[in-house]
Amino acid sequence: IKHNNPCGVAEADGLADAFRQAHGADSLSAFGGIVGFNRSVDGETAQELAKLFLECVIAPGFHADARDILGKKANLRLLEQPT
Repeated sequence: IKHNNPCGVAEADGLADAFRQAHGADSLSAFGGIVGFNRSVDGETAQELAKLFLECVIAPGFHADARDILGKKANLRLLEQPT
């Protein structure tokens, strides 16, 4: 989401695959945006997220490896919102 407008959405068996598809829909607008997930963020997905400048990631949870990866990003907010 960027300026209250969705930049991409996707569905896939794997969370990282869904993120890559959603990001591919409008990768330019995603810069500095907010990413939301309906599943806990795993390490593979966190590695994909870490490649970008994002303001916030919202998910029902974050695996320990995802927290380690994303915790190194300056000014990135991780919000845990249970489903």
